[in-house]
Amino acid sequence: MLSELADTFRNTDRRLRETGIYTRVINILLLSYAFLLPFSSTYTVHTAPYLLLFFWILEGNFREKTKVMWKNGPSRYLLLFFLFSALSLLWTQNIHHGYSVVKLYFAHVIVFVIIVTSVEKKFLKYILGTFILAMFISEIASYGIMLGFWRLKGSPGDPTPFMNHIHYSIYLATTIILLLENILKKHGNLYLKFLETLFIITSTLNLFMNGGRTGQAAYIFAVIVFLFYYYHFKIRYLLLSIVIVLATLTTAYNVSPLFKSRMAIAKQDIEKVLYENDFQGSFGQRIGMKIIGYTAVTESPIFGFGIGDDMDTYRALATSEEMQKRIGIPVKQHTHDQYLQILLQTGIVGLLLFIMFIINLFDALKKNSTGEERLKQATLLAFVIVYLFAFFTDLGFKSHLGTLFIFMAAILYCRLSQQCGAMRTHDRKRLSKAADHSKI
Repeated sequence: MLSELADTFRNTDRRLRETGIYTRVINILLLSYAFLLPFSSTYTVHTAPYLLLFFWILEGNFREKTKVMWKNGPSRYLLLFFLFSALSLLWTQNIHHGYSVVKLYFAHVIVFVIIVTSVEKKFLKYILGTFILAMFISEIASYGIMLGFWRLKGSPGDPTPFMNHIHYSIYLATTIILLLENILKKHGNLYLKFLETLFIITSTLNLFMNGGRTGQAAYIFAVIVFLFYYYHFKIRYLLLSIVIVLATLTTAYNVSPLFKSRMAIAKQDIEKVLYENDFQGSFGQRIGMKIIGYTAVTESPIFGFGIGDDMDTYRALATSEEMQKRIGIPVKQHTHDQYLQILLQTGIVGLLLFIMFIINLFDALKKNSTGEERLKQATLLAFVIVYLFAFFTDLGFKSHLGTLFIFMAAILYCRLSQQCGAMRTHDRKRLSKAADHSKI
C-alpha cells in the first residue's frame, strides 16, 4: 500500500516537473512579488523567498540549475558574497544580530538565483508591467495623502504612503526609468504610451514633492546615462538629457516648497561642515558617520569585524571621547552607507565580492547593440546607476531597498542574458527521463 502511494507520488511529481507546473507556479509567485514590492517588505523578505524556494526544490534539475547559476557572473559573485558574509559569523561576537543579517542576505540570494535559473522569459514583461501597476496604485495613494483625501504613512508635506521617503524616491526613480524605456520603444500602443507619458510626469512631480534627495540625485544621473547610452554616446543627446534634467530641477525648485527647503538645508549643512566643523545637520551627520566608520575600518580592513559586530564596533568608536569632541553626532541604527557597512562587516574581501556582483551585471551589455536590445541595456545601466547612489546614503540591501535592488537587477539582467531562464519543456522531459533511468 505504502509503496503504491510512493509510486503514485513519484509519477505525479515527475509529470508536474515535465509539464513545467512547478516552474509556472514560481513565475506566478514572481508576479505576486513584483506587485507587493512597494507595499510589503514582510512578504518580499520573510514569505515569498521561502515559497519560491519550496517550489524551486520541487522543480528539480539541480545539476542544470547549478551550471546556469555558476555560468552567470552576477549569481556566482552574489553567492560568494553571501557565503563569505555567513563565514564571518566565525569572528563575530554578536551572533544574534549577525544571524538576522545573514537571514536577510539569504532571502535576497534565493530570489536572485531562482530568477536566474527558473524565470520564463515570456513572463519578464508581465513581471515588469505588474511592478509598474503596483507603483501606479502607490502613486494614487501618495497623491491622496498630498491632497488630504486620506491618511496613510507620511504627511501632505512628505507623501510617502508605504515606506520612508528615501526608499520611495528610489522606487519612483526606478519606475521613471522603466516607463522611459516603454515610451521610447518603436512599437507599441500609442494610447498606452500617452498614459505612460502622463505617469512619468506625475512620478517626476511626486519624486520632487517628497523629501528623498537620494532618489532625486539618482534620477538626475540615471536619466542622463540612460539617454546618452541609448543614443550611442552622441553629444547632442547628452546635452538634451542635461537640458531635460535642468528643466525638471528648475520646475521642482519653483513648484515644490519641500524640495526648495531641502536644497536650502543641504547647502546650509555643507557650509556648517566646511566652515564650522559642525556635523549636527542631516547632511553633516552622514559625513560624520562616514568619518567614524572608515576610521573604524582601519582597525580590521581585510576581513572586517564580522557580520554581527559592525554596529557594535561603530558605536564604540562613535561614543568615544575623541569622536564626541571631533564629530559629536548621535548614533544611528546603521551607517547610511552600504559600502561602509559591508567594509565593517566583511572588510575589503566582502566589498570586492559585492562590487564584482555589480560589475558582472554589465556582462549583459553587448557592444554594437541597436533597437530594443540597446533600450533594455540602457534600462539596466540606469537602474544600477540609481542604486550606486542609493548605496552611498542608505543600506540598499535592507528592507524595501534591498528587495527592489535584487529583484529588479535579476529581472533586467535576465532580459538580456542568454544564459539564464527556465528550461524548455522538452529539456525538462529529457532530464526527467535521464534521472529515472539513473535510478533504475
